[in-house]
Amino acid sequence: MNIEFFVAGVPRTKGSSFSFYNPKTKKTVFQHDNQHLKAWQSMVSFTARQQGCKPTLGPVAVTILYILPRPKGHFGSRGNVKTASPQLPIGKPDIDKLERAVLDSLTGVVYQDDSQVVKVSQEKIYTSSPNDQPGARIRISYEPQSEKPEEWHQQSIPMPGQEQVEDFS
Repeated sequence: MNIEFFVAGVPRTKGSSFSFYNPKTKKTVFQHDNQHLKAWQSMVSFTARQQGCKPTLGPVAVTILYILPRPKGHFGSRGNVKTASPQLPIGKPDIDKLERAVLDSLTGVVYQDDSQVVKVSQEKIYTSSPNDQPGARIRISYEPQSEKPEEWHQQSIPMPGQEQVEDFS
């Protein structure tokens, strides 16, 4: 079973976190360095629930297309993308940090633990016009199948120094 949905908003990263001791409460407080992270993760979780996602104990595959807002300098006066503008977002945000934010937000909604995710496919692109909505298109596959040829699973790959040597006798 597959469920696909779109989460509107600028995709956010789950980067570093830091902690500090609060002497008034006498507790250690943990915070993420991205102040927009909590709102983004709430939107992802909420949208997944609205689309009928239920937590499973089985394997899950996740496909994510991040649609990032194109910088204003990439557009000409008529709203068209300048030919000199890059076609794909090769700078920040890092795709692995975007993934961490999405996978963590789906914990308890799609799966019990993100260790159940057996396959992730993702891509980041720019919006194509200044009026396009940034966000993330997410597909959840509750019954993922391996796409590797059977011989990949059974093929033995020698470790360095263990290569077979032809017998020259």
